[in-house]
Amino acid sequence: KNDDPERMQFVIDAYARGVAEYAELGVDGMKVIDGFLVPVFLGYFGAVKATNHEQAARYWEEDLKAAGWASVTTTRIFDYWWSPAVLVLAEKEEKS
Repeated sequence: KNDDPERMQFVIDAYARGVAEYAELGVDGMKVIDGFLVPVFLGYFGAVKATNHEQAARYWEEDLKAAGWASVTTTRIFDYWWSPAVLVLAEKEEKS
């Protein structure tokens, strides 16, 4: 829930790390901050209409299974400042 103080602090701290990382890239990093990070941050707290849809990988797995995919696997790829990047693979039939 977005009004949970602990979750709000996590978001603020994570975005501070993200902004610091992109700021090191100079002009190109500022484009990411201004064009992506700020709008997503403001959308997270309802200040502007959200421009993205985020949910934990386990919920993507549940949604894909509910949509009829027989086999869904998640592989962690890389740890980023916000959360780990994952690959979610959905297949029509179970592997034997």
